[in-house]
Order: sequence, then structure tokens, then C-alpha cells
Amino acid sequence: PTQGVCDIFTMSEHLPPGKRLEDIKIAFVGDSSDVGIMATETGHITASLGLSYTIASPRQYSMGKAEIAKIKKRSDECGGSFRVIEDPFEAVADADFIVPDVWWYYGYEDEKDDRWAAFYPNYQVNLELLRHAPPTCKVLHCLPATRGVEITSEVMDDPSLNIIFDEAENRLHTERALLARYILPTLHSATVSERQQHTQAFEQYMETKKTW
Repeated sequence: PTQGVCDIFTMSEHLPPGKRLEDIKIAFVGDSSDVGIMATETGHITASLGLSYTIASPRQYSMGKAEIAKIKKRSDECGGSFRVIEDPFEAVADADFIVPDVWWYYGYEDEKDDRWAAFYPNYQVNLELLRHAPPTCKVLHCLPATRGVEITSEVMDDPSLNIIFDEAENRLHTERALLARYILPTLHSATVSERQQHTQAFEQYMETKKTW
């Protein structure tokens, strides 16, 4: 879930003019099946925040009914909206942010041809897809991306179209914030004697290495 936290943080830094975080609409384009981690992760965090979230996937690579029901229930409870459709152009029509993901993962290379046939070209995040989105819409990607597959270099390399590299940087800040929130309060501060003990042990270890 840390990628989802990072993405929402990044979106909050790039809100469209006049919009608050609770006003934004997010579209996921790609694989939302059990294999597609980002679609599910984004779904749960947007639901908990009461945001608007639309998934567009080919039918054979779409989110399962149980997962849809879980996210829909949480979304309704928090005042958001959630839907899963097949048409990517409809999904991005009013999107403030588009989230894609890779079309195949490690261990699924044998499905590459079938997946390419299902996703290309309509589910590729390219200039044609962005023409159907609002002009202020920004693209994210959890990285690493497969250029020319789920996203084109034209989109990835244009800072007016994407916030991908701000997003990548924010993974560091997000992880640090989570560590500060959950780990820091539990840390034990070393005493002077403990520091000396560890220093001596380290120096002895380094002396031993010199003889290797």
C-alpha cells in the first residue's frame, strides 16, 4: 500500500486549479485482475478517502467481483464513487489523474502475446488517449515502465503531461514518513555504554578483516 500512499501524496501536490483533494477524479487504465496490483491498491486508498475512481480494463483482465464489492462498499461508506468499465476513453473523460501499470509481470512472460492483443492500442497511455482527457490531466506510473507498451515515451518525457518523476521521488518521502509515524515511537535510544560496546565490536571486526 505504500505506493498508493505515495501516489495520493503526489496528486495532492499537483491538484488542478480550484480543486481540493476530495474533488479529484482518478482513472486507472490497464490490468486490474488479481495480477494487477496497482489497480487494487489505488482502489482501496481512494475508497477510504472518499474519492472518485474509475477502472478501465479488458474484460478478461478486469477486477474480480469480490474485490469490486469490497472497494465499492468502502467507497460508499466514505462518500466516494467507484466503477469498473471496459472503455478507457470513457474512463479518462473527466479524470484529473491517470494511473497505468505494466501489462505483464515477472513470471507471466508466457502471456505476453495474449496480453498485448488485449491491451494494445486502446489501453496504452499515449497522446491519443490524453486527447480524451481534460487538458489539466496528469499521468502517474509506479515504475519501472515499459516504454512503448503501457505508456509511450512522448507522455513519459513531457513534464506538462506527467508527474511520474515527482512520484518516484515521493516514494522516499512517503517511506520516511511511515517510518517516523510507526517505527520511531518504538525505537530504543542507545545508552553511552551501549554505543561504546558496539563501537568496540565494530573496530574488532574491522581488524579481523585486515587479516583476510
